Amino acid sequence: MNFTSATFNVTPDLVLTADLSLSSSILNGPGSVTNPSGKTLTLGGSTSNASLINQGTIVSFGNCSINGSLTQELGSVLRVMAGGIVATLTVANGFTNNGLIDLNHGAGFARGTGLVVTNGTLINSPTGEILTSPGIAGGSRTLTADIDNRGVINLDYGCLINKASANHVNSGTINVSLGDLTVAQSGIGTSFANTASGVINATDGNVNLSQPADGVFTNAGAIATGPSFSLGVTGGTFDHETGATIALGSTVGVTGGTLNHASGATIGAGSNLSFSMSTYNRTPDIADINLTFTR
Repeated sequence: MNFTSATFNVTPDLVLTADLSLSSSILNGPGSVTNPSGKTLTLGGSTSNASLINQGTIVSFGNCSINGSLTQELGSVLRVMAGGIVATLTVANGFTNNGLIDLNHGAGFARGTGLVVTNGTLINSPTGEILTSPGIAGGSRTLTADIDNRGVINLDYGCLINKASANHVNSGTINVSLGDLTVAQSGIGTSFANTASGVINATDGNVNLSQPADGVFTNAGAIATGPSFSLGVTGGTFDHETGATIALGSTVGVTGGTLNHASGATIGAGSNLSFSMSTYNRTPDIADINLTFTR
């Protein structure tokens, strides 16, 4: 079913029995809309004010909004797809992803693809995956959300995370496979915590974190970089906590900030640490790593 410039008022609750495509349309409640497994709901420049329960696939083209609640069940797919124009999906309130969120690009010119969560937190559950796909024509991939990752984030294409005053948490795994992960913190009271179970693998891309003077990046888990890649922290404080590890041969750079290295935290042999206009506070003596200080 395909509809253009239409308004739907759903009463009572609706379960789709066929694929539904909405272009420049509005989907209202008060009933909820369930997109079951095997079905596809396509939004093209459209707005949903109804509660969406996604068990199948939702594809968002152009500028779309979901103002009602969003439920991403196990096995579901939420795909934001750029093409000839920029694609931005704005979700009004935080939600839990139990399936797949894919920021992708179809045919056409290289345009940006973005997911914005205005209020609350995007929770990526232990069954959830957030994926940035290369797609066909490139463009950019942007996540503007407070992120609580308990599952896996696979970056097969570069990604910018840029929610203001964000407090990100990673207790799952972040794999930077192709392209760079850039976390641009701004505002007041920002933080990024890689917890004791958190893993950041920058094997084929760089991780670049910039934060204001009061921003804090905490590593209580594991970080590894590939031979030609690095973790860069600019501004604020980097706390490398007891029990945390930075793998053998990794490269870490701190610019205009402070690295606090706790007793019992590990930096693997052969690693390279560089500091520019920065402070390095360490409890233990560290051997077999390369230290560079510049001003």
